[in-house]
Amino acid sequence: MIQERITNDINNIVDRWYELEDIGYIPENEKFLFLLKEAEQLYGFAYYTGTVSIVGIATEEYCRYLVRKHNLTDVDKQVNRINLLADSGVIDSQLQAALHRIRKIRNDCMHYNVSFKSLNNSQLKNYALEMIQLYKKCLAISAMNVNDNYEKVAEEMFTSKEMTFREFVYRNRNIQKQVNNIDLQIDPKINNLIFASHYYIIEIDIKTEEFKEMTLLDMERLLPVVVDLTLPQAERIKALRLEQGNVIVATLLSNVATIGQTEEWHLLDIKDVYREVIELSELDALMENSLHLMND
Repeated sequence: MIQERITNDINNIVDRWYELEDIGYIPENEKFLFLLKEAEQLYGFAYYTGTVSIVGIATEEYCRYLVRKHNLTDVDKQVNRINLLADSGVIDSQLQAALHRIRKIRNDCMHYNVSFKSLNNSQLKNYALEMIQLYKKCLAISAMNVNDNYEKVAEEMFTSKEMTFREFVYRNRNIQKQVNNIDLQIDPKINNLIFASHYYIIEIDIKTEEFKEMTLLDMERLLPVVVDLTLPQAERIKALRLEQGNVIVATLLSNVATIGQTEEWHLLDIKDVYREVIELSELDALMENSLHLMND
């Protein structure tokens, strides 16, 4: 059923994903963040009533988190919890209004009252998107200024034992955009990327049984890339007598995941080999000279 929905609605799914905005980096791995991701996925697949319901649940979880964080005494009802946070100075009047708006839409949905029953699909979509946007506005008060804490954030990400690889990719993408203005998001309509270039061989690792790979430096884009090798490719590299410091003309391919990021890079072919062994320090000097000549 899900596969059929994707096939029949792929263009609209992509458009809906592009309607969603990032909120920055939030250091806490609380449940409300995972509920937010689930709500965005439901919205992307046009499950608007489910989106409204999940955001309502996520909002309650988030408000309880703020109550605990600020050592307040929790209350039974969400309406009172929101007012408690406002009266205690945890949230301002704008966030208070946003949380109450989320609560009202969620209650209309859960009780399935007359006004909610009469909504058409376009109106439901608007409600679902409004819920996500309002919730992200509320979450923003917990966001960290990555520009001021870049080294700390990067260290936490690289040393975390709980963070999944998918979550790392999400966070790294958002941080690179915010701090370095590097947009790593690839249009999800693109299924794969293929690059042909001159590659400097930084390292060849084909002796282990667990994996075979080669680390290359794209000399045109000045970016490193780790290439996964098949057993026949590893044997070909042996036959070509490639070694660290050689330069090859090769073509690489990577599939693009649903989150707009490349997956593993694979070697398609090797067109040519420059046998002279160049030290990495020499390569830096050569490339710097080339850049000077191009600028002149």
